[in-house]
Amino acid sequence: MLRSFATGIRTPGITSFNNRQLALRALSSKLIILDKDGTLMSFHRPWLSWCRRVQYRLGSLAADKIACSVDFKLRDMGVNLQDQDITLGVFAESSQVEVREHLRTAYIAALEELLEAEPGATEGVFTECQNKGDVKGAALADVKGLLEHLKQHGYKVAIATADTDVGVRDFLEDCESSHLVDFIMSSSCSDLPAKPSGRSASLICERMGVSAADTVMVGDTPTDMAFGVNGSFKHIIGVTSGTLQMHFRCSSGAV
Repeated sequence: MLRSFATGIRTPGITSFNNRQLALRALSSKLIILDKDGTLMSFHRPWLSWCRRVQYRLGSLAADKIACSVDFKLRDMGVNLQDQDITLGVFAESSQVEVREHLRTAYIAALEELLEAEPGATEGVFTECQNKGDVKGAALADVKGLLEHLKQHGYKVAIATADTDVGVRDFLEDCESSHLVDFIMSSSCSDLPAKPSGRSASLICERMGVSAADTVMVGDTPTDMAFGVNGSFKHIIGVTSGTLQMHFRCSSGAV
């Protein structure tokens, strides 16, 4: 899709807008600001896979913690599952309602302990899952070819993303495109508020020496569209490769 945006050639089955008309509209622009995740990079498969791993491991960790905590509680109540024995205690001397309340209390206490008393254990799950699987997304297009094409036609190129500076640079290095991007606005930029801040949009234009009237924003989320609107950019281009739905793209004024 992005390659077709740059060249004005339609990519069948991906978008419904007129890419040739879109390219002609952008010809008089001087700065192209691109979102990363969902626009240049596909994040669906790697993040879904990572979330499944985290869900499984956190579930296992919680189950183990709850089982252990409930086992201790059962022993206090006179039940020894290992020895298959019940002695004097709640089970022998209390009602079913009281037994259920004791077990419910044990269950809640186990979860609280897991979340509060052992933050390192839960944090370790995220690190473990990340190390076991690559959470890097695949490029949605020939990123290097796209950026080279834009640079050959005199465009300045910036990336505005919620990712960290390291994440952006790693992605660009993987695409052999680091030298083709003039400016990166990431979550690591403490002096630039996150999208959709109009102030950040203006500062990007200022640092690039380009007016908002000569700037195009390309993104896949409502936040990207709002960023373009708040920055008073000449054109706002919505792509549906990420999270943006066609009806929102049209209602937001994006092409």
